[in-house]
Amino acid sequence: MKTRCLALLFVCALILGSGLPPGTAAAAPESPVHTVVLQIDSPYCALGERITLVDGNNMEVAPVIMESRTMLPIRMLLEAFHGSVSWDGDARQITCSLGDHSAVLRVDASTAWVDGTPVSLDVPATIRNDRTLTPLRFVSESLSLQVGWDPEYRLVTVSDRALPADLKTLPEVQALLTALYGSVPGAPEPTNMADPVSLLQKTFSLPSGLVSANVVTVDLTSPRVRVEARLTDGQLGHTAPFSSIVTESGADVVINANFFNSYDAYQRPIGSLISNGSYLFSEHGLTSLGFNEDNQVFWGNSSYVEIGGGDSSTRSYLVNYLSSSEVYTPACGASVTAPSGGSVLIAAGGAVTAYRAVTAGEEISIPADGFVFFKNGLNFRTGDPISLQAFMSAENGTQPRISQMISGGPRLIKDGEIFTELTTGFDGPNFTTLSAPRTAVGTTVDGKLLLVNALSATVQQLRELMEELRCENAVNLDGGASAAMYYRGQTICPPGRPLTCTLHVFLDQ
Repeated sequence: MKTRCLALLFVCALILGSGLPPGTAAAAPESPVHTVVLQIDSPYCALGERITLVDGNNMEVAPVIMESRTMLPIRMLLEAFHGSVSWDGDARQITCSLGDHSAVLRVDASTAWVDGTPVSLDVPATIRNDRTLTPLRFVSESLSLQVGWDPEYRLVTVSDRALPADLKTLPEVQALLTALYGSVPGAPEPTNMADPVSLLQKTFSLPSGLVSANVVTVDLTSPRVRVEARLTDGQLGHTAPFSSIVTESGADVVINANFFNSYDAYQRPIGSLISNGSYLFSEHGLTSLGFNEDNQVFWGNSSYVEIGGGDSSTRSYLVNYLSSSEVYTPACGASVTAPSGGSVLIAAGGAVTAYRAVTAGEEISIPADGFVFFKNGLNFRTGDPISLQAFMSAENGTQPRISQMISGGPRLIKDGEIFTELTTGFDGPNFTTLSAPRTAVGTTVDGKLLLVNALSATVQQLRELMEELRCENAVNLDGGASAAMYYRGQTICPPGRPLTCTLHVFLDQ
């Protein structure tokens, strides 16, 4: 805390030393600067080596990450380079100009115009808290500026000159880091870097009543955050006490994930489950959220494995699903019974070890470092390289490779709106009228993952709660006796039964 206060005092001293009272924006410099440095979620920036505010009228304004893109009110940045910004309120259109170049964007439109030519946008301009946010890299590069990124400190550097490979060598970067942290740039963990994980315990007043909940917010844009979906013992049908799962994990946060057949002898998951790139179980039609290796989240209800290597590849949507699958991995056991006659491919150590005929009922061993694939007419030969890769058919129309996935139901929020449709299996009294302990997971437009445990709520109250928390998308996870949450040394919601599927959040150093 002392270090944080000193750093903020130092920032204020820098601002006062430049003739700027705190909270007042710097005017555009008489001579254009060559480099501007900003930090995600920080209201301070460097114009050259001078520290000022991103928006002098509002210290809450800062660059944010939305759908893996840095968004910013662009006026200050362009005026620092002696560019200009104009706003057409009727057309909800912003025009950015610098030198001989221009970029025109309309709020919520996926097409922009660069020097008169239409160009597709990954993330459109948007309005948030009465500020128009534009994609910083797109606008800057469209105007012939260079953009650099430092993941350690989450710095964005924009320059009209070539940038070095190590951005920390720039004096402008050193000036901002010294002002913010009061330490030598390159320290492994600045003492006043925002904690990427936080807990809120609160009673919320919702349209349908009061609901007390534990809310963990995870900043997925932080390079320290790592999310893992896990299956107890890595084996389908296995369960363990939540305390054992937490102790074995060592994670900062753990919650229950997929529903599962808790009253059956074989306690399989309900919905698809992917862990560290390995597809453990597939059951489609349920709402799923998948994470890629960069912690970007995708929503959908269908996923698949791509089986490939060399010049051959194919895909399968059925993995370890009882006797109906094509692909079986060690997660379902040491062997599998051939569901019918035909052909089986056996892989181990990243290569095809056999592709041969199989008879119905034949017992096939599953290699500990491989898989078996029941499929006729494959174009693979013994010795060919082969692997399984998990993908998702996402709602945004993409098919990203996925490293982690969990599933649930019913859907609570979709594209920022309360979602009330109920899928088969999630339309009984437990999901329409019963108030019970519940767990939910949601995501926001600015890269936050929300893990929520309601002490007792109906599904409608859970919808309202996730809307209150400003989720863009959210889904209900298992609840009742399965509801569980652990946060940094304390089990704040102990479940009433052993669990099989859990979601873990780690903070790496």
